[in-house]
Amino acid sequence: MRAFHDTDEHRALVQRTLGVSAAQWDSVVGTFRASTSEETTVEARLAALTQAFASVVPPAKLRTASERCPVCGATVHPCADDGQLLFGACEACGHGVLLLGAAAPTVYDDRYYRERRSGAGYERYREEQTYRETKGRRIVERLMARHGAAPRTLLEVGSGFGFTRAAAESLGLSTAGVDLNPEAARVAHELYGMKTTTGTSSHLEGAFDLVLHQFVLEHVPSVQAEVSNAHRLTAAGGLACFIIPSMEAVERTAFHSRYRSFRADHLHLFSRRSITSVLEGAGFTEVQVDSECNLHLLAGFLTRAECAALYGRGAGPDLVATARRP
Repeated sequence: MRAFHDTDEHRALVQRTLGVSAAQWDSVVGTFRASTSEETTVEARLAALTQAFASVVPPAKLRTASERCPVCGATVHPCADDGQLLFGACEACGHGVLLLGAAAPTVYDDRYYRERRSGAGYERYREEQTYRETKGRRIVERLMARHGAAPRTLLEVGSGFGFTRAAAESLGLSTAGVDLNPEAARVAHELYGMKTTTGTSSHLEGAFDLVLHQFVLEHVPSVQAEVSNAHRLTAAGGLACFIIPSMEAVERTAFHSRYRSFRADHLHLFSRRSITSVLEGAGFTEVQVDSECNLHLLAGFLTRAECAALYGRGAGPDLVATARRP
């Protein structure tokens, strides 16, 4: 392992994402450096990071709460508590559930795309247009390649400001979008002249070659109902794709209650087993689940190749699940 190097950009990313101060992060890094060397294994470095972070941001005592897993029906036990949000993990399938502290449904108002408040929403969303168009293009190219034929249409559920739809249209696809937030429809029309349906996927009709849910499924009360709608809207032979937060991420272990996806607007987090179960239960086949990462909080602690190996084993913070409608 190379000597630890923490860039200003990485420091800012970590502080913003984990909600820690510069002094706290310096302490984490200092403790990590003192307990590792260039010969320390990946597993030992991850353990050292977990211990260093816990020494600076001690895990809170877990409150008592439990419920049945919405996916498999087993018991969900508390696993992370920051004093406001309490998340649990299913003892059987690993599905994550927000037990206490959920944001009110009114969080999805016009301001959702203008500010992050109460652990929900986005900051600088419109300012990330180029980044999100580029990311969207990669997603759509992957789906087009896996489709196997020549897909012509794409529906994005939770289409936001239309960044991914714009990328899809630049690749020759005809797109449609739906978003719960009226601000999304307004800005998508302003930026691209797009028409976006305001509401949920249950309001839609039609059959699309590609159906994309990009960080949507974690927000809905009933995962099964949303996936059933996706199945209904996917053309025969078409693909549905769900990009979702993972409960199996190394970051979840390292940063406990400060894990990036423990948010007040996330009702669910997924394991590979839980998302596969939901998709197959809705009638999808050829389910494939990969893990990835867009914001590399582990940079500096692990090399790029070491991070890629972890993500390849399913330990990234994001899961990408694709499935075909027969």
